Amino acid sequence: MVFLLCCLQILFVPYLAGAYDTLDVSLTAIIKESRTLDRDFALPERGERSKMASAVRRLLQSFERDPSRLADVPQLADLGFEVVLLEDGSEQYVVLREREGERRGGGIYIFRPSQAQNSPQKDSRRLTVIQAPHSRYDRYTGSISRLVFQKTQAFGLFLNTAHRYADETDNQSDLAHNDQAHFQVVTQTICDYFNNILVIQFHGYTSEKHKDVDQNFAVILSDGVGYTQDRSVLRPIIQRFTAALGEQAVGVFGRNVYQLGGTTNVQARYINSNSDDTFIHVEMSQKLRRRVYRDSDFRDPFIEVFR
Repeated sequence: MVFLLCCLQILFVPYLAGAYDTLDVSLTAIIKESRTLDRDFALPERGERSKMASAVRRLLQSFERDPSRLADVPQLADLGFEVVLLEDGSEQYVVLREREGERRGGGIYIFRPSQAQNSPQKDSRRLTVIQAPHSRYDRYTGSISRLVFQKTQAFGLFLNTAHRYADETDNQSDLAHNDQAHFQVVTQTICDYFNNILVIQFHGYTSEKHKDVDQNFAVILSDGVGYTQDRSVLRPIIQRFTAALGEQAVGVFGRNVYQLGGTTNVQARYINSNSDDTFIHVEMSQKLRRRVYRDSDFRDPFIEVFR
């Protein structure tokens, strides 16, 4: 299927992009383009964070009406961000990213507007957001999260663009642990706007760094609280992983493992403390990540876990 890539103008600032053959190639290219920083990572100031929250709310409102009106968000240009509209047949994807030459590690946010129609903030239908805040450090998590987003009809895909340790002094570029970054602002705004959001966040760990974690574990699951509550949303994911990998390969934080539970994760803390939404923290071993990335026969059953 021929895939048309076009850009919406924001304050008459044009952006020209080439056409790609498939959605997979297009998303991969856009994500890779956004990874190269033109300057060091920088946190947004308070006023910029407020502008971002307002701009994202405007985007969400446009999803419910007409995505072609996305140009009506002037705050984005002030923040150095742009909107790119991808079209694949009848499906549209909206990409929010920093403009070339103004990239400070603000992240990249991809939405499927069709999932936000029919005023979901007023009903009980769940919208899923897939996140990989360490995609350049936890190897393969960026690719895995993109595949899950595409195959499960999730509403959003949020990725970091700066390396987790781009700022070597105080790790400000670790988006899972900095509540002043745009990544957190966009997450909070989405969760505040809609009633029922499920955030699934992918991470990776290595046996070399976590020698005291049971080496039989392929995945460690948590909802980011002190001990996993085994909520109704998490329960089927635990069951599906157990069926796919075996009981010994599945760690559940607070039940059979007490590390890598995401309890200091700022997205988890906000969701668990300030909303009725659900956060799921997925820690994958290096072996599991490699297998999902390389083994197509295993990849589809893995993705099915999150449907």
